Amino acid sequence: MAERRATDASGSPRTNAEWLGIFGTDVDPEHGDHFPNQYDAAAVWHPTTREARSIPLIRDETENLFCSGHNILADGRVFFTGGDVTGADPAQGIDSTYTFDGTLDPTADPYDPWAFSGEMAGGERWYPTNTTLPDGTVQIVSGATILEPYTINDSTELYLPATGTFELRSPQEFQHMYPWMHLLPDGRVLASGQEAQARVWDPGSDTWENIGEPRTFDRVYGSASLLMVDGRNATSDADVLVVGGCEGRDSARCCVDALVTDQFDGCDMPDPEPGSELWSCSATAEVLTGISAGVPAWVTTGEMDYSRGHPIATLLPTGEVLVTGGESNDCTAPPYAELFDPDSREFSPVAPYVSAYRGDYHTSAILLPDGSVLISGGDIDSLDEDGPTAMIYRPAYLDLACCSQPKVSVSETEWTYAATAEIGVDTVEIDHFVLMRPGAMTHDINMDQRGVRLGEFDVVASGEGGGTFTVGTPLNAALAPPGHYLLFAVSSEGIPSAATFIHLTAGSCDEATCQSPPEPSCQDEATARNYAGTGACFEGSCQYESTLETCTGPVNAAAYCEAGTCVWTCPEGMYDCVDGCCIDVAEGESAILGAGEHIFTEPVSV
Repeated sequence: MAERRATDASGSPRTNAEWLGIFGTDVDPEHGDHFPNQYDAAAVWHPTTREARSIPLIRDETENLFCSGHNILADGRVFFTGGDVTGADPAQGIDSTYTFDGTLDPTADPYDPWAFSGEMAGGERWYPTNTTLPDGTVQIVSGATILEPYTINDSTELYLPATGTFELRSPQEFQHMYPWMHLLPDGRVLASGQEAQARVWDPGSDTWENIGEPRTFDRVYGSASLLMVDGRNATSDADVLVVGGCEGRDSARCCVDALVTDQFDGCDMPDPEPGSELWSCSATAEVLTGISAGVPAWVTTGEMDYSRGHPIATLLPTGEVLVTGGESNDCTAPPYAELFDPDSREFSPVAPYVSAYRGDYHTSAILLPDGSVLISGGDIDSLDEDGPTAMIYRPAYLDLACCSQPKVSVSETEWTYAATAEIGVDTVEIDHFVLMRPGAMTHDINMDQRGVRLGEFDVVASGEGGGTFTVGTPLNAALAPPGHYLLFAVSSEGIPSAATFIHLTAGSCDEATCQSPPEPSCQDEATARNYAGTGACFEGSCQYESTLETCTGPVNAAAYCEAGTCVWTCPEGMYDCVDGCCIDVAEGESAILGAGEHIFTEPVSV
């Protein structure tokens, strides 16, 4: 394979990108710089001081959060769904949910940052996906109820943080765990994988719909990223990049098991020969385009240098996507990451890894506030005992030989939609501003990963020390769901600033203002969904509980849901009666009515 060299905006090689191998295997209370090398431990790590501290686990020792779904709520708490029954063999999902509050004082006695948030309405889930919706509710889909026999939870449900309740929605048809879900600018939710057929869920009508033709194959254990969204365009493009992956769940999982145990027996594979291919994973990638325009289509991009199963696609503030980790078809680890350019739709290699660190199954990659990327984890038994369990990637844009990294400041960190915000930068040479949603990363999926480019800006003051800019905030919550974001200023040289956090909400609300519930909808052909007239407020958004009504009618009538309302009709040749039945009336004859009876010629609500 011919070597390609990554280049920066000027065409120079990206040789100035670098990896920092900085972490050992255990939490070290004296020196920090360490991550726990075990499943049954947790730690909080600070990206500036690079110090870690152990934190307690959830109190219920019969279950754990291994392979749970998670996202960051609009108020900053981390929300976990599902997980694993402790010690279960085969693995079994749980229906519990928890929140983690990182603002609590760790010196408090007792210190317990975990809060039980209730049981999911859809039952047990192991490997589910969480997605934040425009009103701050959380969509929860998929996950296995039990691993053997492999059984997927096909229910869709919502979590309402304002009330702490869960509500079922129309079921889905996923056959894989951890589906790749993305909130679209029109408020629908896209499932881009792992299956080849993309589909969207419309929260208004509570319906799932296939869109476009299926792509080339199911990318099992691949990865996906929503590309940059235009925050000032309600009909913004919402292209999605999918990378790598394998043609078949069994072979993919088998390769990982073989790496962990060094045993290929039972995998329906021979012992590996040097350079032999043990599974069928891909170096290809595709972009789903045209969703907002109503003409969705998969477009093949340039190929990566290496086939990758279990890669991670991390969106950078420049709009590029860093693809890290994974295993190639001979179960070896690619020696370097690759960078996707959304304009050329080509990949280019970046600096080699700092060590033989694999970055395989159970790896995480998170964008840090300084613009670098933290990569950590992996299957424990496949890690080098003496090597790092985490690394930091410093992209070429952080090589500051030519220019300095911009510095941003904001006097107001509380932002609202369709407004303007004032930002101070120590240079006036700014190309654009961007909001990056903090990651919620596990395995090959970053739940809620999102970048939102802000609108046109004006320089309202400038001098030798830089300038003050006014910039348009995102138009609505479908473009940027409520919550915390990293604000980056990207210079005209393509260098992102170190970020500062802002909090984006719909403003303020209370019981008096939450009086506009969604329109009733049909859960299915025979069930109507009705919303409470008064909602509860959560971080500036009104959330409304709903109830289901099973449609019924008189004897002999056909009852059904239409436009959110239960209606019924009598069969042809029968009249509708108030005494609870449909009666036969011979053609040309009049109905003989008893006292108090009345004939309806139109369907009536029941």
